[in-house]
Amino acid sequence: KRRTRPPQAWGDATTNQPLARGPSNPLSARGIPAPDKSLVVIRFASPSGIAFPHLLNMVHDSFMSRANTIVVPECPTELALQLIFTPFVRRLVERLQRALGAL
Repeated sequence: KRRTRPPQAWGDATTNQPLARGPSNPLSARGIPAPDKSLVVIRFASPSGIAFPHLLNMVHDSFMSRANTIVVPECPTELALQLIFTPFVRRLVERLQRALGAL
């Protein structure tokens, strides 16, 4: 009889070896990073109408990683989300008011 090893949890599919523990393996994280070491990536599906230069000026240490993606440090995330969502919410409210006024 031939003995087989039990399958390794979270193993590497190419070598069938368990993944190494350490900084190269994101699954081995033992704690939650501090807010000053975290980044939030915000991707826009259709970035038309988004004032990226304004966002970059308003949110300290933010940067664009792609044409439709902005990266924000964890600390000013709330400000970034307010700056992004406020125009959308205002447009929705205006559309709702116009729709209700047309009835």
